[in-house]
Amino acid sequence: GRKVIGLDAGIAHLSASDLLKAAHSQSGEQLRTAQQDRLVANQLVLKDALSNWRFPPGTHHILLDAHSVIDNVRVLVDIPVDVIASLSPDRLIFIRENPEIIVERRLSDTRVRPSRTAEELGRHQERSFIVCQMFSKFLDVPLSVVQSGDLAEFRSVLGLKILSQH
Repeated sequence: GRKVIGLDAGIAHLSASDLLKAAHSQSGEQLRTAQQDRLVANQLVLKDALSNWRFPPGTHHILLDAHSVIDNVRVLVDIPVDVIASLSPDRLIFIRENPEIIVERRLSDTRVRPSRTAEELGRHQERSFIVCQMFSKFLDVPLSVVQSGDLAEFRSVLGLKILSQH
């Protein structure tokens, strides 16, 4: 996301994880592995955390990197639509990736994550997409699907001009 959007676009990019870590003074790992009810309750502060975040001057839009389903090690936890509704999104973008590639990325990632097979990650991704479709329908906002790494399509979905790569 960050390499797609230039500062000149007036779009600030941040993650729900960053907002939640700041709001709860906990690590991403502590937040992600919380019991299901606590994990959902933690999400309820996103709106206030977003309102209190200091954005750079010239920010006109916010790109919030968030998940629709979180793997807390024990179960997959759907983020309630009320949490997303409170953020008043004007569009949703679902980033799709081949589960085999996700497995490869996780092997070189330094973050602690549950060990999942490509099949399990595929089911997680499909469930995430279904939940995201439900968000889109409930909130009456468009949903675009972009293949991970397709920077030109991502910029296009955001309505940004395609910049030449040098």
